[in-house]
Amino acid sequence: MINNIKNSYKGLLLAFGFLTVLPVPRTVDWTPDTMRRALHHFPLCGTLAASLAAVIAMVSLSLELPVYAVGFLVLMAFVVVSGGLHLDGWMDVSDAVLSWKPREEKLAVMKDPLVGSGAVWTTILLLGGKYTAIVTMLDTSMVFFFTALFAVPVLSRAGMGVVVSRGKLLSSTGLAASFQQSGRPSDIRWLAGITILSLLPALYFSLSLTISLAAVSMICTLALYRFFVHRLGGVNGDTAGASLEGTEAVLWWSAAVLAVIL
Repeated sequence: MINNIKNSYKGLLLAFGFLTVLPVPRTVDWTPDTMRRALHHFPLCGTLAASLAAVIAMVSLSLELPVYAVGFLVLMAFVVVSGGLHLDGWMDVSDAVLSWKPREEKLAVMKDPLVGSGAVWTTILLLGGKYTAIVTMLDTSMVFFFTALFAVPVLSRAGMGVVVSRGKLLSSTGLAASFQQSGRPSDIRWLAGITILSLLPALYFSLSLTISLAAVSMICTLALYRFFVHRLGGVNGDTAGASLEGTEAVLWWSAAVLAVIL
């Protein structure tokens, strides 16, 4: 029991190390058990990012900054906390998918460290879309804004955890493969349980919107997974990051549209 708690704590630290810029102690062991437990805690990394963004938003609003400035600071907080890791995956996958080359050559494009035009314009649209949705909610409904603020990063990271743990892999090597090889059938249950706990702040603001966003997240994650399998042949670390970014954009816009309609 004590050993399980220790490994779970180490898994939490590894999750923060994988998905955030927080420094992880070098004493944390990268074992199959701690790696699979790290996957359980992906949603908590979303809660961490959301908490920081919420503090920034509340301070900015108390200073009566305009909503477009608050929206920029909130979006910047999410990018900085993740270290741009998921955006890197989005850009790599964008270049590969938009290259219109055979599948094998797409994979080579995805590994290329150079940034192509596809990565540039899709990233501009991605960040611009998120920013517009955030500002729309700030200007329309604070309840919807804070609900989405806590729900979106949690649900997107939970979806990424499912894809990494159960998806068809592009390669038998790499970080995604390491997670899957060390996984167990019970991991999905743990991931689901921690996701629900991580959603408690969002549920506090709006139960109905949180449930709606959860449904949209599942549909979007599945759609992106099937797209990656069809176009690339499977998933890896880059497609996991791209899936997270794409799902977040859809969730932000879903919440914004609901805020305007309701």
